[in-house]
Amino acid sequence: MRIDVFLGEGHIVSTPNGNRTVHTDDDLLDIINENCGYEVQKLVDSLLEDLCNEQEYERERAHTDADSFEAACEEYRNMLCEVQEFIEKILKDMDDHPRMRKDTIYNELRRIPRKINAIL
Repeated sequence: MRIDVFLGEGHIVSTPNGNRTVHTDDDLLDIINENCGYEVQKLVDSLLEDLCNEQEYERERAHTDADSFEAACEEYRNMLCEVQEFIEKILKDMDDHPRMRKDTIYNELRRIPRKINAIL
């Protein structure tokens, strides 16, 4: 874990023994141990660990959410491609059979919402 994630690189900490620069989490933990004792150092170490774990979880969750969104977009794209192919087939059939019955066309067109609903 890196303390610069939380404080920024080279953060100055004031102690009773003077100012000290913190570059890493170990620097901060040493200062806490010297000025507050081992138990407080362990508590802060545990809190820093929890913060880092939380950040890692949020990063992983963001990637998972992005992957889910990408999969959903791909599914919708595939659905639209199927609908487009289906409509093109109906139009070709209409061109090939100019006397096609209206109810045949209507029945074919009614299949489009069913295809969409099956995916949604």
